[in-house]
Amino acid sequence: AKAGEGGKLYGKITNKEIASILEKQLGFEIDKRNVKPSEDISALGTYKAVVKLAQDAHAEITVEVVLEGTEDKPSKPAKAKEAEEQAAESDELVAAE
Repeated sequence: AKAGEGGKLYGKITNKEIASILEKQLGFEIDKRNVKPSEDISALGTYKAVVKLAQDAHAEITVEVVLEGTEDKPSKPAKAKEAEEQAAESDELVAAE
């Protein structure tokens, strides 16, 4: 996305944009009405969104908003971030005991 000083976007990332990117990546149609970001996406960063796949099937996805032109260079792979978060939570639990 295009962003100014401090990573603030020129506009917001919409559920339509998320659905369009998912369609390109997955190869099947995603209705924009079935994509619900957990918050307004108006700055660079990582966000969560829920995608309704069927009547009782939902998937939680991670949306990483990066500066336009750096799409090929994510800050960290999503799996690495998730592993770090789990390790940090584990360390916190050990420290609390």
